[in-house]
Parts: sequence; C-alpha cells; structure tokens
Amino acid sequence: MIRSSRDQKLITQTNMPKELQEIVLLFGLNNGESHGYELAEFLHQNHFDVDLATVYRKLQSMERRGLITSRWEPSVSGPARRVYSISSQGSVNLRSGFADLSILHSQMGDLLNFAKASFKKHARSEALSSS
Repeated sequence: MIRSSRDQKLITQTNMPKELQEIVLLFGLNNGESHGYELAEFLHQNHFDVDLATVYRKLQSMERRGLITSRWEPSVSGPARRVYSISSQGSVNLRSGFADLSILHSQMGDLLNFAKASFKKHARSEALSSS
C-alpha cells in the first residue's frame, strides 16, 4: 500500500464507503470544473486510493442522478476531453454530506477519546498488578 508523506495509510476504494466517494468528488468539483484524471489526482493527494476506472464510473453515476454535469472540451493536441462541474443538486448534496461528516467526526472523536482513556486505565491496572 502507498503511504503519504506523513506515513498514513491511504483510504482504498475497497474500504471507502460509496457515499464518501461522492462527497469527496463533489468537494473536488466545488471550486470549479475538472477532468476525471484531475479528480483522481485530487483523491490521491487527499489520501484516497481510488483507481481511475472507479472514478469515471462514479462520475457517470453522479451525472445520471443530476449531481454533476459534463461537457466535451476540444483539445489542440489530441481528442476532446470531458469536463465535469457540480450541479445545484450536487451542491445541496455536498452541504448535506459535509454536515453528516462533521457529526461523524465529532462522534468518532468522542469514541477515540473514550478508547484512549480506557487504554490508559487498563495499562495502569496491568502495571500495578504486575508489580
């Protein structure tokens, strides 16, 4: 598995919920239109290991459901390329998804804090019982 510069594991397409893939792709389009390859790079830069074929399948699905739009952009040095943009419905879904992620982040923070305290308590208990 590829690791980031901070030696963090990447989130792979097999352990990344499909809803999270959509939110991340919508976030990538939130600042303007982009090509599928650029969106795949955006995912990789943000520690998501998703292959290009998966990105294009997800983009097609999102376009069919009205979350994004696309157009063909002519190229001077090769075939035309598809350019994707977030739609108004996609913006609504992005805001909703971001709110859901914020709640999940808070809940996971609480759980991790509880787990850390529990580990410390058990480590102290084990240290006392072994002495």
